[in-house]
Amino acid sequence: MFKKIILAALIVGTAAFAQINAKFGANAAFTFGTTWGENSDKLHNSWGPGFAGGLDAKIAINSSLSFITGLNFEYRNIPSDILKEGFLDLAEKVLRGYGQSMSRSELRESMRNSDAGELLETDFSFSFKYLDIPLMLQYNVNPQFFVEAGAVIGFNLSCDYNISYEGQSASKNLPSDFVKTVEVSAVVGVGYSILPNLDFNLRFDMGLTDMVEAKKTILEFMQEIGGEAEYLVSYLESDYGFKNMRFQAGLTFWFN
Repeated sequence: MFKKIILAALIVGTAAFAQINAKFGANAAFTFGTTWGENSDKLHNSWGPGFAGGLDAKIAINSSLSFITGLNFEYRNIPSDILKEGFLDLAEKVLRGYGQSMSRSELRESMRNSDAGELLETDFSFSFKYLDIPLMLQYNVNPQFFVEAGAVIGFNLSCDYNISYEGQSASKNLPSDFVKTVEVSAVVGVGYSILPNLDFNLRFDMGLTDMVEAKKTILEFMQEIGGEAEYLVSYLESDYGFKNMRFQAGLTFWFN
């Protein structure tokens, strides 16, 4: 009896889906992004490249409006000068706390001649892997040109930080309790149908939630530097925003 119910449900579901005017396709995109949020500038993150790709489904609502969803894999790279510049920021705050001051160049030179001097020569970056589900509306202004808007729900697969010093490099996985499992982003875009089954689009993705808990991450770095860095904790900001901000240029090929 149970098997008959399952079979009946599959038949009904398949018949219902067949009535939907849907297209299926594959997409690939180049991305370029950084982070934003409260005190995000103090993390000294810069812009880095990435890529995305996956499968899309387009369900027609009427002749001009469609709903876009799918499943995409995304890789993000975010270079950061938090070691080169962020710790100089902290050093400046410490000096001000003691009623002293030094120019940025003097402070840099002093740090270069100290045990922490290697930080100024260290390259650092974050890398993220996400599984994204877009939930978008697409409106065709004319048969070729369209605009898009909606949201993307991202599920974090991994977050690494990468350190390179004097030709040596290493990657380490950020502890899972530092990483936000789910990310929500708002997305807007424009596109053009180059061919009947080939679309080109440009999108802007603005994260509404943090990717990682940045303050915890900074504290993790301090602990790796050594116990003598613990006194710097009180000079940190109360919070640091670490939200995604990314531009995307991509192609979608529709199979039907």
